Amino acid sequence: MNKTWKDQQTPALAIVARGDQIISDNPYSFKVKSQSKQEQTYRIKKQGDNYTCTCEHYQKTQTCIHVLAVKFRNDLKQSIKNITNSKPTCEQCNSNNIVRNGTRKNKNGTINRYLCKNCGHRFTDNQGFQKKRAEPEKIAHALDLYYRGLSVRKVAEHFQQVHNLDVSHMTVYRWIEQYSRLASEWMNKQQVHTGERWHIDETIVKVNGEPRYLWNVLDNETRFLLATHVSKNRSLPNTRMPIKKAKQVTSDRPTEVFTDGMMAYPAAVIKELGKRGYNGKGF
Repeated sequence: MNKTWKDQQTPALAIVARGDQIISDNPYSFKVKSQSKQEQTYRIKKQGDNYTCTCEHYQKTQTCIHVLAVKFRNDLKQSIKNITNSKPTCEQCNSNNIVRNGTRKNKNGTINRYLCKNCGHRFTDNQGFQKKRAEPEKIAHALDLYYRGLSVRKVAEHFQQVHNLDVSHMTVYRWIEQYSRLASEWMNKQQVHTGERWHIDETIVKVNGEPRYLWNVLDNETRFLLATHVSKNRSLPNTRMPIKKAKQVTSDRPTEVFTDGMMAYPAAVIKELGKRGYNGKGF
């Protein structure tokens, strides 16, 4: 828990979010910038469904954050392609009677223009990752802080206090949810194994104006968001639910679960994972 940033490495999703960390020579060869060593890059090669990396960690374990980042980015690009190929709805009248009406360019590339044949409104297509690329460093920093153990509310507070930026905790949550969902989809396809430490975090969010508890379960090794759960209270059944959901997406079980000091956690962890999941340092 007290490892330095160099030891932890930047989470794969944060590498993807920055937008400029992965360079593609061709569909089978990539360069990923080191997150801890300036000017250092690693070579990723794809052969069929297999990826290799030149970094030391991959040579020892046959997996690394750089390979995961490339896979996540490829999955993200495919998701964006699916969005781009579908027509948006009119932002004025919500009509689906939309036609292409040219394009325009900005720093992120070419963006489609559309015309609503119902109300005559013209607008650009700002869906998907293209909209968020305008703030890649902000997203990367938010992901970085979250995967290092801060709650979404604490991440939002950090932006306000340190950078004087007004970012709501729900905006942070949406960033986490979008990129982690893509990672989870990839994980389910590839049957990636999770590590021995899970982190559970709960924070208060507003749902239709009402306060709710948002629970997240994060795997320490892969940085995957294993499960989310929304509840009205922090009862024992609700404390158990995110752990139960996490068990459904991976056959692996942690030996340690790290949480805050809420009294319901030890009982929830023991009931869902047995005593092997309880660690006094984690509660």
